Amino acid sequence: MALKKVLCKPLNRYNLAAIWQTCQFKFWLHEWSSSARTLRYNCSDSLPQIPESVTNMFNTRLLTLAMAALTALIVNLGFSNSARAQSDATAVVRGRIAFERGESKKIPYTDLEVKLRERVDIPPVPVPRNFEDATAEQKKKWMEAFEKSPAGKKYIARREKLIDDAKVFDVLIEKNGAFVVYDVPTGVYGIQARLDKEIKGTTYAYEVFGEITVSPKVDDIPLAPILIEITPLLKQEQRAPAIKVVTYNNKTELTLDTFKGKFLFVNFWSTENPDIKIQNQVQKMYADLKGKYPIKLLSICIDEKRKAAVEFIIKKKLKEGSHGFTDGWEHSTVDAYGVRSTPSFWLIDPDRKIKMTQYNFGQLFASDNRTLTQIVSDSIEGKDTPTLADKEKQAAK
Repeated sequence: MALKKVLCKPLNRYNLAAIWQTCQFKFWLHEWSSSARTLRYNCSDSLPQIPESVTNMFNTRLLTLAMAALTALIVNLGFSNSARAQSDATAVVRGRIAFERGESKKIPYTDLEVKLRERVDIPPVPVPRNFEDATAEQKKKWMEAFEKSPAGKKYIARREKLIDDAKVFDVLIEKNGAFVVYDVPTGVYGIQARLDKEIKGTTYAYEVFGEITVSPKVDDIPLAPILIEITPLLKQEQRAPAIKVVTYNNKTELTLDTFKGKFLFVNFWSTENPDIKIQNQVQKMYADLKGKYPIKLLSICIDEKRKAAVEFIIKKKLKEGSHGFTDGWEHSTVDAYGVRSTPSFWLIDPDRKIKMTQYNFGQLFASDNRTLTQIVSDSIEGKDTPTLADKEKQAAK
């Protein structure tokens, strides 16, 4: 009767184990006969004598059905419960955050509020065709109308639900930067933190970010040290950081002194993001303005392979201005300007003060219909007053 009771339950790995324990039976699957659909089996002589009542239950038909069910479970579901086991699986995530060796702008690790947040796939906004060809004003109007429409409200509600339902863990950081997070379900997670802190008149963003995949096959995940990224958040009217790059043949060093007394448009770029339309705008801007204002163009390529970058410059005829090279992201000039993506534009005035930051250009490109030539020209002539810096100060009040 014990066997009958177990068979009434949903079949899973635990029920099947109980069946074997109840019957104290051992089976060896020798072969399936596709025609007769019979199973050959052996019994161990060393096992205790099985009661006749139980033995009778295991007639050929019942045994075949039971073993067929077992085989189906193994083949199709991996003991039936593997999918549920994977969804219920959790892991321990352990690691530490750290600063680069020799970093001078360290802060206590415990100042950072670190989160482990589940990644969610946010569906893209269903924009119309040729949306990318629209002006900034047209895009803005469409987005405002979409947000008010029934379809837009439904999309926003769905997006917010996905974000709200995502699993989030508060990560307790110890004094030495170590952390442990228990019972993390399977999935892909982002580890993140940010703290803005002012040091000697400059605000720096201290950031932690990385991606962790929790697999159902692993229950303990030791991570390599996660480095804390420090980015200066430069603002208009601040003193421009030093620039020190070289020309393609290493014969000339380019610095701010090279362009002394001039407006300097700095264009950080890379062939990894070779949007030739944007680089053509930069070339046209300088060609249009160099005869009108005391302005110079310095395009700084951050590619690791300088030769390939030079070939790209020649092929695309990016001949305007001066070209400097850093041979990669790990460079003092890239760090000093807080460049984390390309292109990154900066405008520096003759007094070596920042006229426009990468953030200012990004804001204007997103909300302004002016060309790059018009934006730079208006900034030089002071027509963009109140400046974005002035607006920020006003908003803060």
